[in-house]
Amino acid sequence: TANTVAENSAGGAVVGVTAFATDADAGDTVTYSITDARFEIDADTGVVTVADGVTLDAETTSSIDLEVTATSSDGSTSSATFTIAISDENEFAITPVSDTDGAANTITDTATAGTVVGITGFAEDLDVSDTVTYSIADGRFEIDATTGVVTVADGASFDSDAEPSVDLVVTATSTDGSSSNATFTIAVTDGGGNEAPDLIVDLPTGGQELLVNGSFETYSGSRTGSPGEGWYMNPDSIEGWDSYSNVDVHENGHNGYGGTDGGHHLDLASTTNGTISQTIEGQLDGHVYSLSFDMKSRGGIGESVAEAYWNGELIATIDPAETGGDWQTFNFDVVGGSGDGTNTLTFTEVGSDNLAGTLIDSVSIKSSATVDVAEEFAGAEITALSVVDPDVGDTHTFTLSDDRFEVVVDGDAYLLKLKDGEAFDYETETSVTVQVTATDSGGLSDTETVQINVVDVEEDQSPVGPVTDADITLNVIAETAVGGVAVGITAFASDGDPGDTVTYSIVDARFEIDADTGVITLADGVTLDADVTASIDLEVTATSSDGSSSSATFTVIVADDNQFSITPVTDVDVTANLVAETAVGGAVVGVTAFASDGDLGDTVT
Repeated sequence: TANTVAENSAGGAVVGVTAFATDADAGDTVTYSITDARFEIDADTGVVTVADGVTLDAETTSSIDLEVTATSSDGSTSSATFTIAISDENEFAITPVSDTDGAANTITDTATAGTVVGITGFAEDLDVSDTVTYSIADGRFEIDATTGVVTVADGASFDSDAEPSVDLVVTATSTDGSSSNATFTIAVTDGGGNEAPDLIVDLPTGGQELLVNGSFETYSGSRTGSPGEGWYMNPDSIEGWDSYSNVDVHENGHNGYGGTDGGHHLDLASTTNGTISQTIEGQLDGHVYSLSFDMKSRGGIGESVAEAYWNGELIATIDPAETGGDWQTFNFDVVGGSGDGTNTLTFTEVGSDNLAGTLIDSVSIKSSATVDVAEEFAGAEITALSVVDPDVGDTHTFTLSDDRFEVVVDGDAYLLKLKDGEAFDYETETSVTVQVTATDSGGLSDTETVQINVVDVEEDQSPVGPVTDADITLNVIAETAVGGVAVGITAFASDGDPGDTVTYSIVDARFEIDADTGVITLADGVTLDADVTASIDLEVTATSSDGSSSSATFTVIVADDNQFSITPVTDVDVTANLVAETAVGGAVVGVTAFASDGDLGDTVT
């Protein structure tokens, strides 16, 4: 075996040396001896061991040369020297990390790769066999794993204005597995010279409301009627709505019409059929926005009919009375800059001129969180850009990865757009990626990527029509009905665009609707009770594959079944049952008979 012994071994530990010598003379014997008191040798066997009470230390003595003498009984001797290695044991953990570089920990923000930062990490492990290596996690710097010297990494950039100092964690790891770390602060100073610009893509804010006063809560004028139930005929002003005539603002309590947001709504007919419009600010040409509004009929079919226009183009003609006249929500996509380009929303009453105008509430136009641009819109505006450059006076030029685009410069404002005459085609590409690079006058640059969703535009885009009930039977269901029984409602709505399909949905879990046919049935496991709920208002939504939708509410009567028999007859008159012998016709006798039937609708005689 190897001639080795672990440091700190106890007395008697073998060291791997068994001395041996021979004397050929018959009768001669050989014995062994050593002079190093740290060890003992068996005189007969030659086995060398550590002496009792001896402490070996690999850190001070890594090996020992041991001379062994063999002596024959005839007086002759011989000697040999053997080297015993003292193996190291893990006695010490790694020390804390320190900085042995006396220079200041500082760099300029123009520092290049290889620049020293003034930090030399140092830690030690006193175990003689252990070595220490160094590491850092910040990719802007590098550290020599052996020496601990920290330098600036390739491609690193710094900005003393945005980050005047950097905290750098240096970790030292020993081969025995122990580690320690320390944080050193590096000052970043202004190195002068040119600094790279920062290109910022100003993406739209998702869900941002662009229309003002869509619930008609802010206005001025004179009320007619009681507070909470009155109306304001042709108000002096309606905030946000820059053009209107022959309209009234109603308080929601007026005639019990209610509303869908806030305490007011608009009546689109005052003394005659009216109109109202608002020009929307902040839209980009070619971007797709979500238009939503609620409408309610104030009269019968044909009396409260409204037309909705976007940029002078008719997008819907709506008669809420066709679906019962309750409040309904209508949703459309509109394109900024389309039509006459004015970004104007207009509602016009076209029903019978009988003062029964369409009621409007909760008008909204919102932006998307993504860049959604309509196909076939030439020169569409994509997004605003801005450039932040710490170097005062730097000018900037732009390059683009797709030559269909350009950046229009207006002072310090920049707009990424399609060139005039360029447009997207949804059938060719549903999304487009373009890289925009801003380069300053010193040649430094920054690049950002813009992702664009191309929105399909139908040539004849019509919204889904109102929801009606195509089942002419009564909307009624027995309280004892089981799952699958029809309630008398077959929802129907149409979309005139070729290829568009309409599906139906409800939210009341007590019922189910066939998404394709619109037939409504009772859901499995549901129990109805006419004595508790005599009727149910059921809202049905029709959604077209083009994204438009409409809703209507239908009332389902819950028919009472004969669940209860009549109760026994009692006398509810607490007076004595008595009449005088001279009583005339009509005189009460003290008896008032009473019995009841718990079934809703049953009467007792």
